[in-house]
Amino acid sequence: MSDRNALQPDEAPSGHFDTFEHYRQAVGDLLAHAERTLSIFDPDLSHTGLEHKQSVALLETLCRKTTQPDAIRILLIAPSHLQKHCPRLLRLVEQQAHRISIRLVSNPGVQDLAPFMIADQAHLLTRFHPDTARGKLALNDASQCAQPGLIFEDLWMASKPGPTGMTLGL
Repeated sequence: MSDRNALQPDEAPSGHFDTFEHYRQAVGDLLAHAERTLSIFDPDLSHTGLEHKQSVALLETLCRKTTQPDAIRILLIAPSHLQKHCPRLLRLVEQQAHRISIRLVSNPGVQDLAPFMIADQAHLLTRFHPDTARGKLALNDASQCAQPGLIFEDLWMASKPGPTGMTLGL
């Protein structure tokens, strides 16, 4: 994947990738295209690069652009990586609690479900299996987002609250 950050939102490239480095680049591309909403389903965020300064800045920009409550919804299987290795992201979650929600999947049968991100119901980033880097980025292709969007909504409805970024002063 070359420098897709220069693409305009009305351009519609699609791309396959097979390394985690290219996956993280695709995450940045997707975040740059997000205008209103972002739904993320991932085992633990460990391969996404969302803990990096640039990714947090893109998420912060989305929070400023959107008027939607819970515009960014993150659904995880395990929160440990987020809690131990993502202080910038957790700080943003705390600061933007009205825009960002993190929940934990309560269904143990989703361990092998492919991770995905959907922006504005129009842009899809998915890995074909949680243990591998292979996947695809489909920008401006709402038809690709429909099925993962339904899966996300079902899992979200059955999930439980996750990390909020707040530290308790006990």
